[in-house]
Amino acid sequence: MPQSQPKKSKLATWALSLGLGSLVLGPLLGLPAMLIGMVSSAVINHSHGAIKGKPKAIIGLITGFISTLYFTVLIVLYQTGTLTPLLASDNQLSDFEVAEHLIRYKSSDQVAHGNTPEAKRVAEQFSRQMAEMKSYIFEGVDLSPKMFSLTGDNFLSYCQLNEESAIILVHIPTYRKYTPEAQKILDNLAWYNASYSLLEQTDIPIGTPLIVATKGTLRYKCIRQGTLQKQFNIDRLSGIESSTLTRDDLRASFLTLSPAHLGDNEQHTHPKNKNTPENKIEIDNQIIVK
Repeated sequence: MPQSQPKKSKLATWALSLGLGSLVLGPLLGLPAMLIGMVSSAVINHSHGAIKGKPKAIIGLITGFISTLYFTVLIVLYQTGTLTPLLASDNQLSDFEVAEHLIRYKSSDQVAHGNTPEAKRVAEQFSRQMAEMKSYIFEGVDLSPKMFSLTGDNFLSYCQLNEESAIILVHIPTYRKYTPEAQKILDNLAWYNASYSLLEQTDIPIGTPLIVATKGTLRYKCIRQGTLQKQFNIDRLSGIESSTLTRDDLRASFLTLSPAHLGDNEQHTHPKNKNTPENKIEIDNQIIVK
């Protein structure tokens, strides 16, 4: 008897069609293409030659995976603000987007940035103190990146000073490697050092609205809002009114206002405040690293 011809797999054809369509519609068709591609490939393998169409199933599976991965990465980059500077020209970026870009990558020797010369001095002191206090508190704990780091293991910071408010953004290197308890200490250090640096480097008054945002690699971990106050202990911070702000709230607060009354072209000297970061804290290393 003549041998029957292998049947074509309809599932493999569906996988191919969905996979090609996913190149336009992304995960909407990519995920079904991957699922159907795997099922049809398994069916074909167990048919012992009775069903054909495995190349179609494999192509559908691969294109579905690639499109799903591609669109997922785009969504993540968009949600974290990473994509915006890549799509827009310099004159299309808002002040907030520029600030985020500056604390995302260390593209030069500068680790501190600001919207005025005085704001930059605040950011420089803030970044320096964050690094020094972190080194002391977490002494003996090696959390330096094991691979290439976009930030160079630096506390990249940006300070915006306006007539009515002060905002400091900071990228904390290897933030995700810390335990929740240690992350809270770093968040407290950020508020403490932001307050100290502003009082040390500027003439802005006590009670000025203040926002301090700490950021990991992809997203903000803590965004605090309150008022500028003298600080004496990182365990009992003053001036914090809210710790539940979102990135959208931060963007809305990051308004483009005229530079503050803060002498842009004049170097200020101020007497050292009493709230100097002299508190030394002994912490068990077991609560520091995950």
